[in-house]
Amino acid sequence: MKQSEAKVLIYLNQVDRPFRYIAQMAPKLNMDNAYLSKIIKGMLFKEWISKARTLQAVKVHYNLTPKGRRRIEQAKEVLSK
Repeated sequence: MKQSEAKVLIYLNQVDRPFRYIAQMAPKLNMDNAYLSKIIKGMLFKEWISKARTLQAVKVHYNLTPKGRRRIEQAKEVLSK
């Protein structure tokens, strides 16, 4: 697991749904929007997170999947090193 993936998993585990958009996540994680999009795309492929739309279908937010929740402890270990 990469350190950037670990940061995203921990962030999604700690914040509420209104703050799970790329535009709001990038500054909090000190990442560029394009780089964060690349990381999220890889995590979607690994099925650690899922994509969901708002009722207006304007914004996309991300949620942890059961696979992602199982990786939280590993993410904490990666960030502690």
